[in-house]
Amino acid sequence: MKAKADNNKVFCIMEGQDVCSVVREEDVSQAIDAWSDIYKDLKVVPIKDVIDTSKTIERQAQQLFGRMRCPYEIWEEDGKIRIEIEWGDWKHDHGNADFVMETAFGFDDVEETVTEEDGSDCYSSIHTYARKKRT
Repeated sequence: MKAKADNNKVFCIMEGQDVCSVVREEDVSQAIDAWSDIYKDLKVVPIKDVIDTSKTIERQAQQLFGRMRCPYEIWEEDGKIRIEIEWGDWKHDHGNADFVMETAFGFDDVEETVTEEDGSDCYSSIHTYARKKRT
């Protein structure tokens, strides 16, 4: 499955070869301000220069999350993208995966199956993403 999202208005905030954040065009300045306290040599790069858009969405997602240093299992099944997150924080891992899949690829999180939890902010689950329906 190839990407159909409008990647012309999506950017990556980068330090070296690592992606710190995926942002929409209107949020670039705010993201730079937020990340500049942590990283010193930031640059803004169009997402299409970070991932190989000729590849499948599965491969693009693997490439992007790999550059973000997110050790997720990612695969395509029945036309949907599935991402397994093990013991990830609800906001920084699970929420960020949802944001990246929506912003970069135009996918919605249509199902989340929790596989392990212990009552903390971290848990394991498999997210199932499908192409957004156009209204």
